[in-house]
Amino acid sequence: MTSDKYDVMVNSKIKPLILKLSIPTIISMLITAIYNFADTFFVSGVEHSKEAISAVGVVFSFMAIIQAIGYFFGHGTGHYIARLIGERNYDKAKTIVTDGVVLSFAFGVILMILGLIFITPLTKFLTANKNEYVFLYSKDYLFWILLGAPFMCTSNTLNNQMRYQGNAFFAMIGISVGAVLNIFLDPLFIKQFGVYGAGLSTFISQVISFALLVGGTMTKYNISIDFKSFKIDKKIIGIIFNGGVPSLARQGLNAVSITILNLVSIHYSIDALSAMTVVNRIMSFAISVTLGIGQGFQPVCGVNYGAKRYDRVKEGYYFTIFLCVITLIVFALISIFAGEQLIKLFANGNENLENYDDFIAIGKELLLFQSIAIPLFGFNTATNMLLQTTGKSFRATILAIGRQALFFIPVLLLFDKLWGFKGVELSQMVADIICFIVAIPLAISFFKEIYKETTKNSVATN
Repeated sequence: MTSDKYDVMVNSKIKPLILKLSIPTIISMLITAIYNFADTFFVSGVEHSKEAISAVGVVFSFMAIIQAIGYFFGHGTGHYIARLIGERNYDKAKTIVTDGVVLSFAFGVILMILGLIFITPLTKFLTANKNEYVFLYSKDYLFWILLGAPFMCTSNTLNNQMRYQGNAFFAMIGISVGAVLNIFLDPLFIKQFGVYGAGLSTFISQVISFALLVGGTMTKYNISIDFKSFKIDKKIIGIIFNGGVPSLARQGLNAVSITILNLVSIHYSIDALSAMTVVNRIMSFAISVTLGIGQGFQPVCGVNYGAKRYDRVKEGYYFTIFLCVITLIVFALISIFAGEQLIKLFANGNENLENYDDFIAIGKELLLFQSIAIPLFGFNTATNMLLQTTGKSFRATILAIGRQALFFIPVLLLFDKLWGFKGVELSQMVADIICFIVAIPLAISFFKEIYKETTKNSVATN
C-alpha cells in the first residue's frame, strides 16, 4: 500500500493530485469552522445573548491552546512520516505515528487536570472579570472543553498524520462526523442547559471524532498505531520539535492574540466583543478553505521533497498559491457586499438580542477591513506550508507566528492606543499586509537553496 502511495505522490500529475487531496481537507476544515460557528450561532438564542456569544469567543482562545498541542505533535510527526514514505522507510514511520499519538494524549490529560483545578482563576483571567454573565457562561463552557482536552489534542494529531500520508479522506470522516453531531446536539442541549449544554455537546462530539480517527488508523490504508513500537529518544524529540514548533507557535500565539483581542474589545463594550467573536467565526470559513488547500499540498510537497523531485515541489507550490488567492478573492467580495446580512444572522429574529444596531455596525465594519487584505493570506499560507513541510523550521515559524502574533499583537496594541477601537478594527488588515511582505523573501530564499541543490546533484552525476 505504502509503495503504491509513493508512486502516486511522485508520478501523478501535480494539479489533479493536489485537488484530490485538498477536497477532503477543505471539507474537514469547513466542517470544523461550522462546528465553532454552530456554538456561537445557537447560544445567541439564550438569555443575555451578547454575553453568551462573548463567552464562546473567550473560551475559544483556550481551545486554540488545546488545538496547538495537537497540531504540534501532528505536524511534528506528520512531516517526517511523509518524508519517510518518500524514502520507503515504513517501519520507522510506524514508530513516529505511535509516538505522536501517545505524547499528544498525555499532554492533553495534563492540560485537563491543571485546567480543572484552576478553572475559576483561569476564567477570571480570560474574561478580565468585567461582566458577571460572561464569567458564568465562560466557566460553564470551559468545563466541558477542559474535560475533552485529551480527545481534542489527539484528534488533531491523528488528523494531521493521516493527511501527511495522503489519506485525508479518513481524517475528513473522523472530524466531519463529530462536527455534524455537534450541530445536531447544540440546539437540543442549549435549549435545556444553555451555554453549559453547548460545552456538553462539544465534548460528546470530540469523543466520537477521536474514536473514529483511532478506528481509521486500523485500516490497511493508514500506517497503524503500534504501542510496541513506541520509542522516544533525543533524535525523535528533535524531529518533532523541528516540524511541530511552527504549528505550535502559530496556534499557541493565535490563542494569545485572541485573548489579548478579547481583553481589548471587552474594554470598549459587550457589543465590541460579541461582534469581534462573530466576525472571527465568519472569517474562519475563508481561512479554513485556504488551510485545507495548503494541507492538500503538504503530503505532495513532503514526499516529493524526500524523493528529491524539486520540480514537482515548485509546481505544486505555485498551483497552491493560485487556488488559495482565487478562493479568498471570491470570499472577500461576498463579505464586502453582503457583510451586513452575514452579521444579522446572529441578530435577526432573536427577541433576546435587544438594541443590536451597534453590534451590527461594528461587525460590518470589522468584516470590511479584514476582507480587504484576506487574499494575501493565500500566498502566506502556501509559503508557510512549503517551509514547514520541507523542514525549514525557523523560517516557517517566523511566518507562522507573523499574522496572529509577531505583527498582529504590536499593531493591535499600538493602533488601540493611537486610534481607539477604530485602530483595533484595522489591526488584522495591517498585520496581513506586513506578513505578505515578509513571506516574499522567505519563499525566494527557499527556491534559491533547492536550485543550488539541483545544480550540485547534476554536477555530481555528470
